[in-house]
Amino acid sequence: MGLDEPQCESAFADLQATKPQNLAHALADSPAGQLAWIGQLLGTAVDPDTVLTIATIYWLTNTGASSGRL
Repeated sequence: MGLDEPQCESAFADLQATKPQNLAHALADSPAGQLAWIGQLLGTAVDPDTVLTIATIYWLTNTGASSGRL
């Protein structure tokens, strides 16, 4: 029994709001984590190449952790 989409997004929002540093470590430590976060965040709103481009920019500029704290 999984969470439906609004509950799942709420759980991510709660994590980011209460423990942003936990998310920041995951985003700074792993390009796969960065890609997963951006992919989950954007979902199907953009094409896969755009998701990959955005995740790459965050990874190469090392700004994923600071963006996770916003």
